[in-house]
Amino acid sequence: MEFNGAKVAVFLGDRLVVIRRDARMDVTWAGGLDWPGGARDGAETPEQTATREALEEVGLRLDPARFEARSEITRLGVHVIKFTVREPEDRAAEIVLGDEGQAWGLMTPEAYLADVDAIPSLAAYLREDLGYGWPKSDSKVPCRTPAEGRDGVTHVPAWKFALMRGWLRELVRREAAEGLPFQGLAARLGGLLHEGDARHLGSVGWHLTTVKLELEVRGELARSAGKGPQRIVPGPRFLGAVTGPVPGGA
Repeated sequence: MEFNGAKVAVFLGDRLVVIRRDARMDVTWAGGLDWPGGARDGAETPEQTATREALEEVGLRLDPARFEARSEITRLGVHVIKFTVREPEDRAAEIVLGDEGQAWGLMTPEAYLADVDAIPSLAAYLREDLGYGWPKSDSKVPCRTPAEGRDGVTHVPAWKFALMRGWLRELVRREAAEGLPFQGLAARLGGLLHEGDARHLGSVGWHLTTVKLELEVRGELARSAGKGPQRIVPGPRFLGAVTGPVPGGA
């Protein structure tokens, strides 16, 4: 079976092993909260990729016979297989961060899903495949506008903010040199959403615009200079905003 990579949700007790990705422009999902896994090497099976990457990234030897909840999805031209494995909590003592990533930590699934740095496709796996669902009542993120003379604030549920922010930042990173065209972006982003996320989100265009404006206020995104259709580029805090430890630590 053709695939590009594999990820594994490693539960140690009731918490997930989470890695803060390196905050660099050449790294996909730069600075995001990731799980063990990565690109396929040669003729590996998905299970072999996941176990090798887990050993390299966090020093855990996993038994693929214990893998469960398999899922596969293609986004941005990359076909990824995801697994779940459940291990005793005391295996955290074995974890050693490898050559990639800023830090590692343990997070409950609920904390991961509420964090603005959660990677959208991994969050979707938790919500849809592992049954954590979409919260009816949720913490909210205040979203502002950079327009002069306007001080209104709109509150967006944290999971919706994280979803829009994650996809928007990754698309901007990929097209940083030329700038990401804002025209048609809602339709493009809508096509990337997982089925359940799209069903529970509401208006893609409204959430996209609201979150984009807040990220401009924060300095994570900016509008390219010059005339013509609006293009979005990395702001001065694009990488600084995702530099640091995993929330909650180990």
